[in-house]
Amino acid sequence: MVSAIKKNKQVKGIFIAGHSEGSLIGMLAAQKVKVQGYISISGPARGIADIITEQYAQQLPKAAPMVDSLFKRLQKISRWILCRPTWRVFSGPLCSRI
Repeated sequence: MVSAIKKNKQVKGIFIAGHSEGSLIGMLAAQKVKVQGYISISGPARGIADIITEQYAQQLPKAAPMVDSLFKRLQKISRWILCRPTWRVFSGPLCSRI
């Protein structure tokens, strides 16, 4: 979608905005494509792994340990999975040490 918008000569700049958990998706999208900025509206101060694991603990408690285990495995192959969103804005290398 961003590529199509960039082709429009009337568009001077593109910003990606996300609200709540959508701010995490917006953050990932802003890392994939070149945009002028990223706006987080009421974005969570916790990483997506924490949020999803907590949701499973509340809605399907028996699955929560498995979900947590899967996120820990993902962390080994992707330094961004368990990064706190607010830390990533200030320091990319900090996230790789979490």
